[in-house]
Amino acid sequence: MIEQVYDQLKIPKTLEELYQRLNEIGLKWNKSQVELFLQMDKNIIKNRDAYNVGGTDTKAIILDLIDETIGTKPIVPIKIVMARITLDIAVSADEILKIALESGRYQSPNGAVLKKVN
Repeated sequence: MIEQVYDQLKIPKTLEELYQRLNEIGLKWNKSQVELFLQMDKNIIKNRDAYNVGGTDTKAIILDLIDETIGTKPIVPIKIVMARITLDIAVSADEILKIALESGRYQSPNGAVLKKVN
């Protein structure tokens, strides 16, 4: 159960975002329970209104964010990925592109969009 919460918090999320994601994956906590867990767990860091698990790797955060943004879509503009990045992560579109391409999981036909490698 805790691992499910930690998996969701690899990418910073607000209380509302986390609450919704946990319900989607079958963890039926009410919002107060989620908030209490976030406040009590010493591994979880709050930055402004977003929570995440401490010590996460920026590249892993970016790749997870790309995965979430693409979902089942065939292609996604890098600008949309950038718009979902929290303020505590400073990364440019070029850096996102580089991280995505180096992972081997994505390709970019024009440098402005990403799609999954088949």
